[in-house]
Amino acid sequence: MVYEVKQSEVTQEQWEEMKKIVRENVCWCGAELQIRTNPEKATLEVGCPVDKEHHGYVERETWTQSFRRGAVIPSFVQAAIDKEDDA
Repeated sequence: MVYEVKQSEVTQEQWEEMKKIVRENVCWCGAELQIRTNPEKATLEVGCPVDKEHHGYVERETWTQSFRRGAVIPSFVQAAIDKEDDA
């Protein structure tokens, strides 16, 4: 899914929603999403910088989710997670 808005019609609310999508999600291929212009359509869109044909994204994994799945994470992050678990 590509979030797309006409450049001439974008509202502050839509701009904030686009920034939120980029902040909270990644492309299904794992690449960071970005807001870009599409000159052919005169639109702003959220999409994958690696492949313009990618039309989906997934929620960004948190450090806690990564840790729970067995990933190696920075020790200070692991200490904070362990401290939270002990509380």
